[in-house]
Amino acid sequence: MGQTGVLSDILLGLGTSYINNVSLYKVMFVKVYRYKIKRHDFRKWKKNSDAACRIYRKYGGGNSKRLFKKDGNFISVVELDYYKLKKDCLKITKQVDKDSKTDALFQEFLSYVRNKRISKEEFETV
Repeated sequence: MGQTGVLSDILLGLGTSYINNVSLYKVMFVKVYRYKIKRHDFRKWKKNSDAACRIYRKYGGGNSKRLFKKDGNFISVVELDYYKLKKDCLKITKQVDKDSKTDALFQEFLSYVRNKRISKEEFETV
């Protein structure tokens, strides 16, 4: 199956056609992050993650979906970030990286991630 099939599966698997008022049928670029967080740190991670989402929304991002699965002493997380085009993602990410709060939030985020391992993949329609 090509990337188009995988992206379609991701979008159809959500069971909704809109996230934050953005039509998923117009989405052409998706970033997928996978990682595990320590179960006892979930509330702190959530507060940190929500703060990071506010920064992304400030610059036009924030169209995302989080999926969770309990995994022993950890929680597996899959984050799906949606953009119309890859260039939109790059523009927003560049602005977020310049924000004064981003570095501290990311360092705190890493403290919750198991072995500081984060998997990232990018998908786009072709």
